[in-house]
Amino acid sequence: MFEQNESSDPSNRVVEWKDGRTPRPDSICTARKTNGEPCRKQRVTGATVCTTHGGRAPQVKEKARIRLEMAGDKLAKELLRIAIDDPDVSDAIKLAAIRDALGRIGITEKTALEVQVGPTKPFEAILTGMLEGGSRAESRAARGVPDSGLPGWLADELNVVDAEFVDEDEPARPLVRRDNPTPAPESASSGLLPLDEALTQLQATSPPPAPQARRRNKRQ
Repeated sequence: MFEQNESSDPSNRVVEWKDGRTPRPDSICTARKTNGEPCRKQRVTGATVCTTHGGRAPQVKEKARIRLEMAGDKLAKELLRIAIDDPDVSDAIKLAAIRDALGRIGITEKTALEVQVGPTKPFEAILTGMLEGGSRAESRAARGVPDSGLPGWLADELNVVDAEFVDEDEPARPLVRRDNPTPAPESASSGLLPLDEALTQLQATSPPPAPQARRRNKRQ
């Protein structure tokens, strides 16, 4: 992964990656290996250790987040310096820095642009015409149909200013008295029968008991 050039003091060794890069000393893990030498691996952003020495632990991630939030003001000040005060920065970089700074304080511009190439789709034209709509007279004029105006009954209905619906009272019906009213048929009872009636019905519907066979004692 990386190479270390020889030195008498392990803490003064310079880390050199195989691609020739030399990381900054402040980006190296501060933990030590089991043999006591410095780790020399790349630390997690915002933390002081690498992933091998607990950089993915929840408490380490929380501290890294706090460090990044505390450095937010410093980073914003640096962005403003690049966007305003640095004369050696190109206009494109200044514009990107200004947009980034505005985005950090919540001032953003969200735009959506729809570009269509070619003729309008038929269904879109139909829907547009339906939504735009028009009056009845315009529709008849476009089709060449003469407009006869509103019918008389509809004009009368539309000219009503105020109206109130009143329910008619039902006419009183004369009372008819019956001398011999027909008794209502008795409904079948779904309750339990008395014991004597139940036994009577059971005896009437049950078949007679079969005679029992007699056994003869065999003589010895």
